[in-house]
Amino acid sequence: MMKIAITGANSFIGQHLLKRLADEPVQVNALFNKSRSLSVEAENINWLQGNLLIPTNLNELLRNCDVVINLAYLWQGSKEDNLNALENLARLCIQNKVKRFIHCSTSSVYGSLQAKVVDENSPCIPKTDYAKTKLEMEKFLLNNYSSVFEVAIIRPTQVFGPGGRNLIKLADDIKYGSRIKNYFKSCLLSKRNMNLVPVQQVVEALCHLVQVKPLTKHIYLVSDDENTHTYSELEAYLMKRLNSKPYKFPKIPLPLFLYKNLYRLLGRGKINPKMLYLGKNLQETGYNQGDYFKTHLDEFIHWYQQTHKQSL
Repeated sequence: MMKIAITGANSFIGQHLLKRLADEPVQVNALFNKSRSLSVEAENINWLQGNLLIPTNLNELLRNCDVVINLAYLWQGSKEDNLNALENLARLCIQNKVKRFIHCSTSSVYGSLQAKVVDENSPCIPKTDYAKTKLEMEKFLLNNYSSVFEVAIIRPTQVFGPGGRNLIKLADDIKYGSRIKNYFKSCLLSKRNMNLVPVQQVVEALCHLVQVKPLTKHIYLVSDDENTHTYSELEAYLMKRLNSKPYKFPKIPLPLFLYKNLYRLLGRGKINPKMLYLGKNLQETGYNQGDYFKTHLDEFIHWYQQTHKQSL
């Protein structure tokens, strides 16, 4: 039976991944740091406490494991802390003869790229410290360990789903925000592509990369931009599902060049609001993501309605 180690198991993606693996014929070692969620309990999941910066307490995590899925990121740590944690994990993989290392990065590494379509071969121009650190972690893995064990790096776009942060603000604004502000924001952002991807789709991509043989590429962009979703389309659907009345006045979409210039004036750099992320490498492995965006969006809305109340 295959054995998988997961770091960052308490994370948003980690929780959904564990739920997906709970009924699979695999053994899972799930690493948490300070406290763990009790939402996922299964006979095949073994929770372990540890710190990636202290490798001496990680021996049990990787024992007899075939694959490591690294979802960990030290949000309170520096770039050096994150690189040290990654190096500790990679060295332990060598000691324990791990065959495959799947690392979760982000599409943010592409930064202020102005291309209309982005794929795995597009250049990376990260702007934020987070994106720069993520790209450094990618390079570190590929430069130092891709010849020792198989390395696969996923770059998800804007991940949403139950328990996640993406779409929360939009839903809150629709439910509780100023209608006037929402109207003008809708006019400004109307044509912008949202670049959303359901967390369930990211999980399926991870599970696919655990099994697929051989791995012929290192970078895998995970998106759902084949089914383009603009701000206007998404807002209209959320408004309907959240029982928010349509705007009294017809929306007047502003020209895209105004949107671009506004972002530049706000110090957020250049941005192409019509950019699409269309990964090719996953498809070449035989992965078929299907068309379940609306189903997953409905799941998010149901979760939001059950768990979110107006902040006091």
